[in-house]
Formats: sequence, structure tokens, C-alpha cells
Amino acid sequence: MYYFGLIYLVIFENKDINLNNWSNLVIKLEQQIKNYKAPYLDKQSIPTYDYSKAEYISYHQKNPSALKYLRERVEKSIDIYKEIVL
Repeated sequence: MYYFGLIYLVIFENKDINLNNWSNLVIKLEQQIKNYKAPYLDKQSIPTYDYSKAEYISYHQKNPSALKYLRERVEKSIDIYKEIVL
């Protein structure tokens, strides 16, 4: 999650990094990682740690190497890093 988007944008798209927004980037990355680690999903499919709000079990935590989860993490990482590239 930390480097997928950064590597893609810098190496493959030849973008430069704007370090002025770096602190916001770290906060967004940490929040997204926390969401991926949440064991449950609520009615709106939003990740949660609260069992009382849980409607579904998140299988991302049990099978993180599944292609659908890898693809999702790479796409989200690229979207987050697009905010700091020039």
C-alpha cells in the first residue's frame, strides 16, 4: 500500500513529487490501511471494527493475496499518490 502508487507514478509516468502535502498523504495512507484491516463491513459496506454494526465479514484480512484485493490496493494507492505528484 505504501509504495505501489509511488513507484507507478514516478517510474512509469515520470511524475515529480510535491512534498508540501506529505503529512496529509501519510494520514490518508494510514487511514486506508486501517480500513483494509477492519474485520467487518457495515450495511453500506464500510469497514468497521464494531461487531454490533457488522453485517458482513471482510475476507480481505483472511486472504490479502487474492487478486481482487491486490488490484484494489494498487488502485487506491495510485489514487492517493496522485494528490502529491506534479
